[in-house]
Formats: sequence, structure tokens, C-alpha cells
Amino acid sequence: MLIGFISLLFITKANTQNVVIIEDERIYRRFPKEQIEQWKSNNPLQILYLNYLYKDSYLIKNNQGAVNQNIDPARTDIMNFDHMRKENERITYAVSPWGDYIELKSKKEVEKEFEKIKIEYLGKNSNKKQ
Repeated sequence: MLIGFISLLFITKANTQNVVIIEDERIYRRFPKEQIEQWKSNNPLQILYLNYLYKDSYLIKNNQGAVNQNIDPARTDIMNFDHMRKENERITYAVSPWGDYIELKSKKEVEKEFEKIKIEYLGKNSNKKQ
């Protein structure tokens, strides 16, 4: 898994007022409810990270390289592919016999993009009492 994911696990208990909403139902299908509740109360950045992974860490493209509007991303669990990300380059996986494919962003891209999300979240929540 990504280094950023590991570092999130070591973040101390966050403010319980910092409610993070799960934006993608696939997270509920992938992880046990108890684990999700624990992340919500103790590590909201983990939920933010999962939201990012499911929404923005990949593209679904057609055989000509354009973003594919015909494949429903909600039917694909990106976590099945996440362990195959490469450090510095994007990687692709065919998802249809017509040449449609998933393009995974590199680990460095994911870390860089999520770092911006994390900084924004922490900035918005830094004034709340713990």
C-alpha cells in the first residue's frame, strides 16, 4: 500500500466534530462497518483517503484514450487494482473486450494529490476544539 496510507494509520485521535462523510458506497461494500466507524471517530483522514481513491485516483478511458462515459465507475472496485500501482508511472488495465481500460495514477501522483486534500481538511478543522 502507499506510504501515505500507512502514515494515516499513525495519526492521533482526531476531533470527533470533524465528521467526514463517505462519498462512495463501494467503501461500505469493501470494509466492515465497525472499521469504518472506527476511522470516522479516530482517523477521519483515512475516510478522506478512501474517498479520494474511489473518486479521483484513476480514469476509465475508451480505446482511443478519451474518458469513457459509458462505463459506470461505481461497478468497479478500484481497491482490487490499488496494490498494482507503480511508483512513478501510470498503469492501465483492460476492462472490456472493446479496448476500454482503467488508468491508475502513479503512487507519487496519488500521494501528491491527497496531500493537498489533507492540508485543506486540516486547515479547515484546525480551529475546532479537541
